[in-house]
Amino acid sequence: MTGSLNKGWKGLKLKDVVKLEQEVSERLKRTPHKFQWEAIRAQLLRKDVLVHAGTGKTLIAAGPHGLAATKGLVTFMVSP
Repeated sequence: MTGSLNKGWKGLKLKDVVKLEQEVSERLKRTPHKFQWEAIRAQLLRKDVLVHAGTGKTLIAAGPHGLAATKGLVTFMVSP
């Protein structure tokens, strides 16, 4: 585990996600839809997220990893 995890990641503040869309889009080479942005932003702000969608859930799980501030963090994704 990385140092970020060992110290207990506190999440980002609203001011930290101002350039979220640009940074995530550049790193992931994709532009998420509005519902995906909302879920990505919520995760970064340490909010619970529940998404029911036919497609697009993987991008939501990957989205937070598009920020340099989340380097070394892990996402657990549960799917039936």
